[in-house]
Parts: sequence; structure tokens; C-alpha cells
Amino acid sequence: PPAYYANFDGLIDEPAIFNRALSETEIRAIVNAGSAGKIWPTAIVAPSDLVGWWGGDGDARDYSILGNNGTPLSGTNYSTGKIGQSFAFDGGPNSGVTIPHNSNYDLGPSGFTAEFWMKSNGVQPELRSALVEKSHGFVDSTGWAFHTFSDLSNVHFAIGVGGAGSGNFSEVVSSGASVLDGS
Repeated sequence: PPAYYANFDGLIDEPAIFNRALSETEIRAIVNAGSAGKIWPTAIVAPSDLVGWWGGDGDARDYSILGNNGTPLSGTNYSTGKIGQSFAFDGGPNSGVTIPHNSNYDLGPSGFTAEFWMKSNGVQPELRSALVEKSHGFVDSTGWAFHTFSDLSNVHFAIGVGGAGSGNFSEVVSSGASVLDGS
């Protein structure tokens, strides 16, 4: 991630991006599916508005209609996840997955949904740890990011408001409830 964030120390599984806002019913269906989730290849055909879906099952293949495969950095491993395997990050500088730019991941007029499972390995070593983000290295303060603070008390969502530097992001959502549920 950019200098504004540290790398996350923990597991991230099944990150997915939709180019529209999912309804509450659709979000609950994903959560209620639990470990049955969207596991490939037993899942039904991915919906056309699912524009990114990386299962973390031993690679960074994109199962969406775009096939925008990621590149795991050298410090990325895989571990038992919520659904099959997950991406396992150690918080180090070479721990993460790089996904090529695609304008389908931008915030658009029909909304946007990003969803993923996460499990921390404990208190994060830095103030902010990136979970899932899309930016231009934060040099122009565009894009978006899900992140957590070192105490993992909440997940936050920030949107870039443009301009030079890394400080032009607005925190627009905080989970409000602790994400420390042990699962």
C-alpha cells in the first residue's frame, strides 16, 4: 500500500468488487452463506456486476467476468480461510496483492460494493493498515480504501477528494462495532 498505510497482518479471503451498491438482502445472503460463500468452482456463474473476485485459493486469479488477475508480492502466502484458502499477509513491506488498474473498480453513479472476510493476527504494527484499497499510490488523493487502525476496533472506509498529497481523503464510514469477534 502507499506510505499512508502499513500492510495488514492477517488473513483476507474472497475480496470482491461489484460495480453497483448491493442491497441489504444481498449483503446478508453473502454473510449468511458463511463458509459456503462464493467458493470456486462450485459457485453459480458470477453475476455481470461482479467486476472483481479473488478467492485467494493458492493464487490471485480473478473469477469475475473481467479476469483481472492479481500478482501476489513475494511476502504473500496462503492459509486456511473462511472459504477454502485465503491470502495470508504478515504485515511486511512485500506482503500484498497488486491488481492491475481497471476503471470498473472506480466509484460510479450506480454505486459500489467491496466485500471481504478478514481475520487479524492481532494488534497491527502501524496506525493504519490497508485491507482493500484502490488508489494511485495516494499521490493525487483519488480512489478509496478500507483500512483499520492498530487496535482493530473498527473498519473504516475513506474516499479520496483529489488534490496533491496523501491527506485529502475523507473518512466516510466506520463499522461502529468491534471487528474483534474471533472469527
